[in-house]
Amino acid sequence: MKIETFNPFSSGAAPSVVTNLNDRQLVIAGIWDDSPDHSGYIEYYLSQLDELWILEAFERNTILGDVTPDDVASGNLSDSQVQAVWGMSLEDAQNTVDHYVVAVCRNAAEPAAEARHIAMAMYTALDLYQHKLVNERNDKTGLLDDEVN
Repeated sequence: MKIETFNPFSSGAAPSVVTNLNDRQLVIAGIWDDSPDHSGYIEYYLSQLDELWILEAFERNTILGDVTPDDVASGNLSDSQVQAVWGMSLEDAQNTVDHYVVAVCRNAAEPAAEARHIAMAMYTALDLYQHKLVNERNDKTGLLDDEVN
């Protein structure tokens, strides 16, 4: 099994060109948290395209969750909130979801390898310093259930 990971913040990150995948399976979902001012909500999904397994991330910023239009109008925002809403409406900023490929897996032991096994191998291959790993799970059940954290 060969797993290749992609840093979503570098120019070499894998493009999210796999928009037509219909059989995505939730791997893990919840809050990632680097610091009080740097956190968000992320969901990882696994899909298979022939013999290629793809791990995608869907991420949204939670720093604007409690912000109201009145807060914006009055300038009652932290620097991080101002940055998150910069150049768009509050509603657009609150609804923005970033979607990107974080890893691909080739040459799995068997073409029909168990998705849970592939998901675990791919998620644990992610680098804590380059990827946003779930610190606090939500109530959604994914392929990894209680396997990691």
